[in-house]
Amino acid sequence: MLYQGTYLLSAKISGIKNIHECIDLEFYKKTVDKGFDPEKYKVKGIFGENGFGKTAIISAFKILKSLIIDPGYLNNPENQDYLSQTINKATNRFSICCEFLRGRGENLTIYEYSITISKKNEQYRIENESLRRRNGNSVKSQYSTQYSVINGRIEEYSIKDRFEEVDAATVNLLNAATLPSLIIDRAEDRVEFETMYLPLFMFAASLTPVLSKEDTHEIEHLKNTITEQYKDPEQMDPEVRDIIDRLEVYGAVNSRVIKTYELGMFKQRVEDMESFIRLFKPNLQKIDIEAKHAGEDYICDLNMNYGEYSINSEYESTGIRKLMSIYDALRIAVNGGIVFIDEIDANINSIYLNALIEYVMVYGRGQLCFTSHNTDIMTVLKDNKMSIDFLTKDQKIIQWISNGNRSPITSYKNGLIEGIPFNIYPTDFVGMFGEY
Repeated sequence: MLYQGTYLLSAKISGIKNIHECIDLEFYKKTVDKGFDPEKYKVKGIFGENGFGKTAIISAFKILKSLIIDPGYLNNPENQDYLSQTINKATNRFSICCEFLRGRGENLTIYEYSITISKKNEQYRIENESLRRRNGNSVKSQYSTQYSVINGRIEEYSIKDRFEEVDAATVNLLNAATLPSLIIDRAEDRVEFETMYLPLFMFAASLTPVLSKEDTHEIEHLKNTITEQYKDPEQMDPEVRDIIDRLEVYGAVNSRVIKTYELGMFKQRVEDMESFIRLFKPNLQKIDIEAKHAGEDYICDLNMNYGEYSINSEYESTGIRKLMSIYDALRIAVNGGIVFIDEIDANINSIYLNALIEYVMVYGRGQLCFTSHNTDIMTVLKDNKMSIDFLTKDQKIIQWISNGNRSPITSYKNGLIEGIPFNIYPTDFVGMFGEY
């Protein structure tokens, strides 16, 4: 089956939380050709001790997504506070570089997007940003620069006759906002829009990092921006139409603000989630939607109906709320998104969790990357490609490679993974609890 959509090939991350030096995440083999098929490369688990940097990886993608889509992200004091707490305090400099693929068959294109932000005058600002592209069918093809920005000024712009106009429109703004977030709705024509910005925005839209409840207004803004580029719907390329349809899927069940025209789709998603939650809590009768008009929107509350009593989902148990959040994320992964979940095993029974992971591996059309302490998941992952990574105490990624009959679980638990200190025994705790 030829792949259609957006696929993350690799990522390099540095300068976030306790990750000082660059770490490399690889999701697919080095060679990409017209027969590209990620069937065995859809799921990755990252394992490691507490405090080694697993959550930092998910945080990096959360920041990346916001930088690409939201032009006001770095001007928001709350976001600046978040960055001050999240970016490595020794470097005060965060970098991420992603290779991702778009297209199908003969038209596969690989893009490389990189961005660095650093602290200047007590605020984080963009130091450099660039987007490059190359043909994905040849290992010899070279990257060509679409645009590059250094210290707030555009250095290169591939559409030469647009350079001065774009430069003038963004002068004094590119220290605090990315070029695509500022200029996407000012693209002069469809060629500029579809070659310079659409692939990057679709990559950002596909990214779903799950650390806590996320605000989905960015997706609504993106959907409207793309639609406005096509005054005549008949001119819309089928692939772009497919992109718009995918953005409908990316709307979260746990979102509380729903557009009037989206209410029907929202109700269907809630019904689907109801079936999902009932697997874990069989006494759930129904998830009732309490929808109240608010201008052109509905404010929706979800009430968990157990027959004899009902409880608002906000006051449900931690485990059920986690499942609702996981449902949103897995729905996106199954339908073609790129999902990152921190501590996927929290509050979920191992048997159910393994079945969920296996389902995404078999039926999912997107990618799922998660952190976990649950070693049982390795049994499900080990037969796939590049699906098990270990994050060591010195913040290095070690990818599991099959070695005879040795299993990843045995190697991990017995301290046979370099930099993973699991060669520990009960007697090592003696004297630590004030025992007499």
